[in-house]
Amino acid sequence: MGYALRNIPVEETAAPEGVVNVGGEWYFEEYSKSSGVPSVGLDDKAPQPPTDEERKSILDLFKH
Repeated sequence: MGYALRNIPVEETAAPEGVVNVGGEWYFEEYSKSSGVPSVGLDDKAPQPPTDEERKSILDLFKH
């Protein structure tokens, strides 16, 4: 293709409406910068291990 396109200038295509380039990565405009979902709440507290009762009820699901 280099030979076939040797005299054709390189053209950058325009991004579709609502798409932005941030730091070389493409994003939908509503998810760029600091918008979007910053956390799903897992950093708020460490998960607790299941109680013995919860563990037993989970294992009971696999007895059949």
